[in-house]
Amino acid sequence: MGQKINVTVNVQVVGGRNLSENQALEVDAVDSIDVELEKKGGPGATKSIEVHPSEKSEKIKLFVVAAKQYDGKVTYKLSDTKVILDAPHVLIGAGVANLLGKNSQKIEFSNEGTEKASITILVGRAAT
Repeated sequence: MGQKINVTVNVQVVGGRNLSENQALEVDAVDSIDVELEKKGGPGATKSIEVHPSEKSEKIKLFVVAAKQYDGKVTYKLSDTKVILDAPHVLIGAGVANLLGKNSQKIEFSNEGTEKASITILVGRAAT
């Protein structure tokens, strides 16, 4: 049985354009993961997280990484590229798989900050 995810994006340029999109995504499964990373140098400052069970990243229709704080100290790796989590990262649509790369099943997250970091990962996908 499928699940529906409602996505709303609203971008307002002050004194300029407004872009607003609403979309309903149909997915077979939703994976939601809360992760706490210890401060830099501590055990658990770097963790490899299984963000979805399939080896086929093309099944992903929604990928979100959010944090309680955006100080640029939390990073993650996608296809050997280091990504700085300096704002919520939201990828919407089946084409998202091209940005995630082929090895997106497990993603390594690291905290370079002096405080613990809490992140949330949300993945909407087709069945494995």
